[in-house]
Amino acid sequence: GASHCVWLHSDPSWSGQSVGYAMEGASDWMDIANDRNVAGTSGRPKIVQSAPGLLEIVWSTTAGAVVWKEMDNAGWVVVDDTVVSQAAAQPSRPRIADGSGNVVLGWADAREGSGMQIYSRKLSDATTERNVTCSPVSVFNHAIAARGNHSFDVAWQDNRSGTNQIY
Repeated sequence: GASHCVWLHSDPSWSGQSVGYAMEGASDWMDIANDRNVAGTSGRPKIVQSAPGLLEIVWSTTAGAVVWKEMDNAGWVVVDDTVVSQAAAQPSRPRIADGSGNVVLGWADAREGSGMQIYSRKLSDATTERNVTCSPVSVFNHAIAARGNHSFDVAWQDNRSGTNQIY
């Protein structure tokens, strides 16, 4: 299969930033965020290829949203820009993982007032996001990884013990 790439893109003639997408062998790149003014990112876009040959792309915006887009391997949009987070939470730094077609997203936000916490959401079910860290202090440097079809691991750092530790 072809290689796919996403990046934060800006142009001096634009009033905001966007998400760029390119595919190996294509003669040009595409601007895939629907609104450059909403797509000002607070976290770099991430991409993962899911099991049925789909590309899952996620980014966060300065408008307070984590946005997900699904494209096929030919670069056609399957699911257009879909907000998957609560807007009032000001989410940032999204991560994405796929376990045999079960896509999970994770991001940081401060909605509970105790600093940044990590929230996640599986795209395969209708439930909303949930706090997966429940740390008494602000967390940082989070990562998410698929482990089999339905299991996902989330790791992060915080300093609840007085020094930065990985959990």
